[in-house]
Amino acid sequence: MKNLMILLSSFLKVGFIGFGGGSALIPVIEKEVVTDKQLLSEEDYNNYVIVSNITPGTLPVKLAAAVGRKVSGLTGMLGAALMVSLPGVAITVFLVSIISQLNENVLLQIEYASVGISVFIIFLLVHYIKKVMNGCKQAGTSHAGWIIMLTVFILTGGKGIYNIFGLTGTPLFSISTINILLLSFFIIFYTNGKITLVKGTVVGIIGILFILCTGKAKIISSTLIFYIIEIIMLSLSCYGLYASMKNGGKAKRISPKGLIAEISTWVAFLVVMAVPASLVFSETTLYLSKGLLSTVISFGGGEAYISIADSVFLSTQDITSQMFYGQILPIANALPGPILSKVLAAIGYYIGLNTTNSIGVGYLLALAGYVASLAASCTVFSIVLYIYNSFENLEIFQILKKWILPIISGLLLSTMVSMMYENIKIFAECGIVEGAAILICLLIFSLLYFLYKKLHWHDIILILVSGAVTIIICNLF
Repeated sequence: MKNLMILLSSFLKVGFIGFGGGSALIPVIEKEVVTDKQLLSEEDYNNYVIVSNITPGTLPVKLAAAVGRKVSGLTGMLGAALMVSLPGVAITVFLVSIISQLNENVLLQIEYASVGISVFIIFLLVHYIKKVMNGCKQAGTSHAGWIIMLTVFILTGGKGIYNIFGLTGTPLFSISTINILLLSFFIIFYTNGKITLVKGTVVGIIGILFILCTGKAKIISSTLIFYIIEIIMLSLSCYGLYASMKNGGKAKRISPKGLIAEISTWVAFLVVMAVPASLVFSETTLYLSKGLLSTVISFGGGEAYISIADSVFLSTQDITSQMFYGQILPIANALPGPILSKVLAAIGYYIGLNTTNSIGVGYLLALAGYVASLAASCTVFSIVLYIYNSFENLEIFQILKKWILPIISGLLLSTMVSMMYENIKIFAECGIVEGAAILICLLIFSLLYFLYKKLHWHDIILILVSGAVTIIICNLF
């Protein structure tokens, strides 16, 4: 019981400070449950990070569910997933429901506080990356780790770099998170960590073609060529996996009872939470079907889900463009928590309200949609984690463990740049120029470093200090 309460309080804290997106919360969650509370081993956590990055849905929820399952069984799984996501979702739906009476200044203050909290998240990301690079140094892979991290950053950070420096045009690369992970997994699976002349040539050619197809510049715009490259990558990856299994890898015999229990729990939880909405709204099943579908095809985090939600809900006129882009997204982006869950719940609220003219029905449908986002994300995650654990002793998965953290670190560098740009935009609304905005962020970062390293202040106090500082600064201008 003690561990369960510690688990829930830790993820509730993450739920309230969860700005910056899923990837940004990887080190935040690790600090809470591995370093500070020591609820599970770093090895287990890294396994969850690997699987959460190759499955669709909302990353913080998947990590929370996995950690919760390990620490306190099915109760911990449900509780942790709810704690990490519920604060942001509840506040989002509440603000959406009162937006007509809402004082715009409330949202502004949330935005101002988010700048300081973002600096705190960046502070944790820097600490995490430093830890990863120290690990590479101890393993004798320091140079390779730096090369991988910086290469991933160059390939993924183009949009953020262009925005910060005010460059016009389209970045040559700026590849999405999911595409860079697909490329990374292809290289690891096909080569098994052994780059021969032939394999190196194949990886180089296919990798370059893939980058040219998926980069923002779309140097190769042919859909047919892209599909052919994807098929080749998938085929070679399967070949590499087969070769790894043939060379001594054997699956571990793991009982599927745990997996069945997890899936059954999520299905039952969704059914129970959907019953109230189903009793008062006849199209609940249709909405949930769209919600589940949009979640399981949502690779690449919250930003990717925005385009998916657009095509799934706006194209069928479930909600208007003004509701989606003018009300839901601004509020969802200004608040902590997983974007996917916040957006899907808010869409459910509007569908229920618009169809029945009842706020109560809107709330019930929002609740059902929120739970659907959790159930879909965690069900797919549990299935893939079961497969991963069954074949974890394969050499290819050991190689994946070895290099996934430098890859994630490169993605986090891009996340940091994007977060900094969002901070600059908010400062600009207050009349603070870009150079001054960057300087303020650096000063807050330095203050956090001093308070954390020298005075050993608690995270909660650091968050409050950084948020308060930016609220004061923004209101002064």
